[in-house]
Amino acid sequence: MKVFKRIPDKIDLHIRKLCNCLSPMQKIVLTVILFALFFLASLYTIAFTAYQIGKKDGKFIQIEHVHPSPIIQQNKNFYDEME
Repeated sequence: MKVFKRIPDKIDLHIRKLCNCLSPMQKIVLTVILFALFFLASLYTIAFTAYQIGKKDGKFIQIEHVHPSPIIQQNKNFYDEME
């Protein structure tokens, strides 16, 4: 289990070393670029999903209606006969 704990620590250490080499302005630019990439990826995912749902006039998703089980129907008929 200690091996699994050491791997993230080593990755964290390497990232910190890389970031410490950057100036404050470079850190801000890198942060803005990464945020913009993530934002564009999320917009693409949302737009692609909305397009797929609206494709073929909504026939892409087939909705199956739930029908009552025969046991419930039998109980209903039984109680109707008792009255």
